[in-house]
Amino acid sequence: MKIKRIIITVIAVMLMAVTAVAFTACDSPAADNQEAKKAEIVETYIGHHAVTETSTTEYNGETIEYTTTTDIYEQLQLLDDNTYVMTQTQVSQNATYVVYATGTYTKGTKNADFDGYTKINLADATYVQVNQDIYNHMFSLTIDSKASTFPHEVAGGAKVTQADFLAQYGKFGARYIRHQVTVTDTAVENWIDIEDGVGVVE
Repeated sequence: MKIKRIIITVIAVMLMAVTAVAFTACDSPAADNQEAKKAEIVETYIGHHAVTETSTTEYNGETIEYTTTTDIYEQLQLLDDNTYVMTQTQVSQNATYVVYATGTYTKGTKNADFDGYTKINLADATYVQVNQDIYNHMFSLTIDSKASTFPHEVAGGAKVTQADFLAQYGKFGARYIRHQVTVTDTAVENWIDIEDGVGVVE
């Protein structure tokens, strides 16, 4: 009889401990934070623009000027906690860069700046990851603003600080949602422009 009572007591204590842990997990701030972190995507936009840069170099005593055009394709996702995810693919003649960045945003009022557009201000990114492929795999690397060690080497042997890296790849400024006159299943408002690309909405 004593053995039975001991076994029953041990089982009861174990059940009480498990129940207490379960209640603690349910009521703990950590459990609440886990739920709070699950932000959902509420809007997705795509866009394309080109950036042309002219630079000079010295060769055999002569100054040579050359122009590089980079096509930038973007996907901007807005989340319900006022954060954004920007994914850029930057393609030039000799290199391809894929930029993934996150930060916060504010959304303006429709038609406030330009008729047919709504402005989205993208704060400087707090996290950036860049995947680079230069000269057809001759120089390929990944730089992560949180995981990489800084200063970090880049193509050509130069090194960048974390602040310079974030400034170079994490400053997007504003984007403009292009509004359709008629929104249907086959004509949605999913296009963004930079200010230079803002035009008449038809």
